Amino acid sequence: MPVSVFIDGAYIRAVPAYQIWQFEVAMGIVALARKLLVALWKYVNAGVVIEGAVIKTA
Repeated sequence: MPVSVFIDGAYIRAVPAYQIWQFEVAMGIVALARKLLVALWKYVNAGVVIEGAVIKTA
């Protein structure tokens, strides 16, 4: 359970290490999803294929 302490107008939180790890994993997933969304947007709007991508026909 996180502990919050209010000192000199700022909150200081102490959280267990597993919660920090979960946050980092979640942020990594969000960053990857954002990158894929931008690449898809560029492909749909301008036909630009990102470097290293391979397009296969169905």
